[in-house]
Amino acid sequence: MIFFADTSSTLQLNVEEFVLGNILDAIVSEVMTLIREKNLQLFHEIPDEIKMLSLYGDQIRLQVVLSDFLLNVVSHTASPNGWVEIKISPGLTLQDGNEFIHLKFR
Repeated sequence: MIFFADTSSTLQLNVEEFVLGNILDAIVSEVMTLIREKNLQLFHEIPDEIKMLSLYGDQIRLQVVLSDFLLNVVSHTASPNGWVEIKISPGLTLQDGNEFIHLKFR
């Protein structure tokens, strides 16, 4: 667990290992009702190696942020006959060994 504090508040992060695919499945499930109501199409391009990627961090916070973002994208997409796309691709490995992924919501 990691704590961040300033003079006005404290933020607690639960740091654990998790699989990215679990979060992606959850956020897509959360928006499907709104997508159907607005008569939108959902396209997603997520390679299997990305779905199986193990991450280390706060799974719940990441899921909330991505879900809120995707819900806003869907809410502001023109309907009917509009579409939403989720595309995730591997990123670059930096010299210090950290790996990044690029998430694109369109």
